Amino acid sequence: DDASFFKGLIRRNRIVIHSMTDHVAPGEFGRVHEVLIDYSNENKSRQTSLDVKRALRALVRQGFSCGGFPPRGYRAEPVVIGVKRDNSPRKVSRWVPDPDLWEAGKMAWRMRAQGKSYHEIQEATGCRLYRSKGSWVSFFQNKTYLGIGKCGMELFEDHHPAMVDRETWDKVQEIQQAHPRRGSSGGKRHPRRQVTVAMLTGLVNCIHCGSAMVSKTYTHSGTWRCYICNRK
Repeated sequence: DDASFFKGLIRRNRIVIHSMTDHVAPGEFGRVHEVLIDYSNENKSRQTSLDVKRALRALVRQGFSCGGFPPRGYRAEPVVIGVKRDNSPRKVSRWVPDPDLWEAGKMAWRMRAQGKSYHEIQEATGCRLYRSKGSWVSFFQNKTYLGIGKCGMELFEDHHPAMVDRETWDKVQEIQQAHPRRGSSGGKRHPRRQVTVAMLTGLVNCIHCGSAMVSKTYTHSGTWRCYICNRK
């Protein structure tokens, strides 16, 4: 649809389009030929996306990472699983405990389950995991520490060694929800969320990172109110 729209817009400005990659039939039938080419390109793009996602899911299902940096307390260990078409090694990575941070991370989970503050956890771990106390909020919300791997919206149990057990995780989540000022971004009892005129505050989260969406007002060429990601 976009290809047809922009080509039509260009032609309305009396600009002739010549394709340097596709052989478009001359004459009136050329427009129909262009539409078929556009459909073919879109179909190839869609199929490529499906193939890539399927390959990434297969890697995660086998216990490998689908990309990105591992969370604090883990490190990426390279693994060779075959060769590419050019005979170069095909390398992937799996997340394994970081010996320098692993015990500090487990201590942090135990202390938080006992109701310890971020300051106390920061002091006990010696700032080895994080330098800022605010980083502990996302740390205690990350399901990766349960040994769960993620690919898109799919979750895979027993993907890598778990830093925390389910019982401790549940205790920590109860504490996080009970302290909306310091805890999770999804706390619906925060005073500012009780009095705001933005009705969806505290109810909507970013689909990309899970952070709370906050209301914002723009005054450029009028007044525009919207919800934006609190983290991005």
